[in-house]
Amino acid sequence: MNTPFTRWKSWSYALAVIAFGLLPLDSAWARAEVGRVQFVHGDVQIMDAGGARRAMLQREAVHEGDTLISAKSGYAQLRMIDDAVIALRPDTVLRVDTYYYHADQRDGSERGFFFLLKGGFRAITGAIGRNNKQNYLVTTPVATVGIRGTDHEPMYIPMPAPGEIAIGEPGVYDLVNAGSAYIQTSQGRVAINPNEVGYVPDINATPTILPSLPDFYKTSARPMARGKGAGQTQAVREVSKVDGKVKSVAASPDGDVNPYTVVPDRGIVQPITDANGNINFAAVGADATPAPVGTGVVGADIFLDGQGQLRSNGRLHVADGSPDKGIYLNDDQSVNAIADQTLGGGYLFVAGKAQLVEAGGHGDIRWGRWSGDSLRAEGGEVVNPLGNYHYMYSPNLTTPTQLAAITGSFTYNYVGGTAPTDERGTVGRINSASVAVDFTKQQITNYSLSLTIPANFVENWTASGNGSFKQFTGTGIALSGVCSGCGGSTSTAAVGNAYGAFVGPQANGMISAFALQAGGNGVVGTAAFER
Repeated sequence: MNTPFTRWKSWSYALAVIAFGLLPLDSAWARAEVGRVQFVHGDVQIMDAGGARRAMLQREAVHEGDTLISAKSGYAQLRMIDDAVIALRPDTVLRVDTYYYHADQRDGSERGFFFLLKGGFRAITGAIGRNNKQNYLVTTPVATVGIRGTDHEPMYIPMPAPGEIAIGEPGVYDLVNAGSAYIQTSQGRVAINPNEVGYVPDINATPTILPSLPDFYKTSARPMARGKGAGQTQAVREVSKVDGKVKSVAASPDGDVNPYTVVPDRGIVQPITDANGNINFAAVGADATPAPVGTGVVGADIFLDGQGQLRSNGRLHVADGSPDKGIYLNDDQSVNAIADQTLGGGYLFVAGKAQLVEAGGHGDIRWGRWSGDSLRAEGGEVVNPLGNYHYMYSPNLTTPTQLAAITGSFTYNYVGGTAPTDERGTVGRINSASVAVDFTKQQITNYSLSLTIPANFVENWTASGNGSFKQFTGTGIALSGVCSGCGGSTSTAAVGNAYGAFVGPQANGMISAFALQAGGNGVVGTAAFER
């Protein structure tokens, strides 16, 4: 219906398109307006595609690429340009990846793609969900939620930190009030009908229908409908909830092993936190197989910190024979735990319930990627990992004495590594990578990288940087570049770091990991090189 409100939305979209042509590509203002805040209560923030934060205010615009962040006391409601309504729950991080709608252009180009990093929201879909259902998706680090014209309530509960109590079993849920929806992972899909709740515990599980309504859904986010008077709102009628008499009954998920309190791989069961919730680094390696002294590993992943901030990071760790700096291996030589208490207040990775979905090697170099529920600590604080941990390992690092004896300049060519992944867990590819090195000056003169992530908009990342050997093996050499397609159809400045070490007596090889961010988007991976 061509109402004044619809005409205003179409006109505002047209203005956004005009503005896009006039402003720099990496400007947050170049992104289209996708909705307006109807009301906000408590602490709710908007982080734009460039990473800048501001308090959410009533009636302000939300743009493509914005991330909505509510505190534990924060609620908000938005009306989107296609008349969809979104009610944000407390303790939620929701990014609007792509939202495109033009009232006079119904050609299948409509898009509504969200990324739910944690928490939940209620959505009453608008024209996009009615007219082009396959182009309305909610992705999470665990699963994808799709709709068939729906009033539904997606929820993602990550693993709790030690000492914290989650509001429900970790995993992805979706409650359908009207219409239908589905949850899908690589293991399958489950259809969700009215008054049913779909659930999947992790990325490697098959979604199911729960036998009853989880408690956290009994205090639902309640969207408000537009009232008859200007600026007025009225409560939307709540649809009946699941009453425990659902016809489909699912087997309960395997909750016997919690990677935040034990190290389950290889049958090891040791507490990794003390009575006060502090990490016991020594317990991580109890009964595990330690890597030889001098062994090195680079690791990289994307995670949410305690402030709901998306971060990507990678570091080099060298085993010294003590629990403070330990690397632990499975029988197949895959790295299943890293404990580095000396690094920035404490760094920890434990594979937990994650599965090794990728593994490979070249000469003395081995690499792999863990997918699923793992444990990560950064700066001594447990963080929320977003599904993929990359590592590259070698027991034959070049020693400082050997390194000092090498002179001249060389180019290292890419020979393999893990496929890069973004914050959604989307798997991409490295298009090209190389490293130029001046041994006489002990400098990485150019670390160059080009990769592609096949996201909603295909993301093409390019970055390069330089720095000293000391930086490369320590805090990392700085990388800068561009992500084309991050947060929509625009280009965004990308920054990050590369970390690594040389391999072999003559430094003929190199292990490395990289971590890049472009606003609210991130990508990590590993790369091995040889000269």
